[in-house]
Amino acid sequence: MNLPGRKGSTAAVQKNPPKVAKLGFEKGKSDNILGIAVLISANAEWRAVKPLFSAPIHTSPYGEYFVANIAEEDVLFFHGGWGKVAAAGSTQYVIDNFHPAHLIRLGSCGGGPGRAT
Repeated sequence: MNLPGRKGSTAAVQKNPPKVAKLGFEKGKSDNILGIAVLISANAEWRAVKPLFSAPIHTSPYGEYFVANIAEEDVLFFHGGWGKVAAAGSTQYVIDNFHPAHLIRLGSCGGGPGRAT
């Protein structure tokens, strides 16, 4: 399947980077220090996390994201979608655009009975 704007690298996706709220770092700068990025795949898990923080919601080619200040540190929460391709693509997008020191993949990843939605 050929997706518009995605031809083998994240370079095509970066032509229209998302608008980022005023943060303690600038998206795309290599000298930024973003300590933690939390990547969330399943829609149900994203719906559970999102209302816990009162931060502006932004969009990316992969899904929504926001930055919350936790213990005086900016933490990126990024909904990248489920499945191997979405997980890999959204993880690379976060690395390329936000340069986090640490990545945390949050969620069950299909670990329970039934269907994750």
